[in-house]
Amino acid sequence: MVRFPSILSLAAAALFHCAVPLWAVEAVIAPCSIEALHDVRISGEAAGVLLKVPFREGDSVRQGDLLATIDDLEARAALEVAQISYESAKERATSDIEVRYAKKASAVAKADWQQAIAANQQKKKAVSARCS
Repeated sequence: MVRFPSILSLAAAALFHCAVPLWAVEAVIAPCSIEALHDVRISGEAAGVLLKVPFREGDSVRQGDLLATIDDLEARAALEVAQISYESAKERATSDIEVRYAKKASAVAKADWQQAIAANQQKKKAVSARCS
């Protein structure tokens, strides 16, 4: 139990302008519970396993304080994959290798087609009647 001077004894001392020693007048405060004025619910921006909470229930915190640390290994790995995909797509977009490959493949296909036409023209009856 904690003993404090009562409010009435302090008010009386102030009213009559006299000093009252703290040991002379005491009030007894019984066990009690205290509730916060404001409860705040906090949710994380990303899912993960909670690794560290630097505060205990009831501690005061300020704006900007780190409230908890989560295991963000999966999020960092996904970010790295996305960055690599982005860089790859950016390089493909600025590179003309696929265009040059398509042009060469087209030229090879055209040469094969012309060669097949020439072979068929040399032997007129080389193609069956159904195909002509």
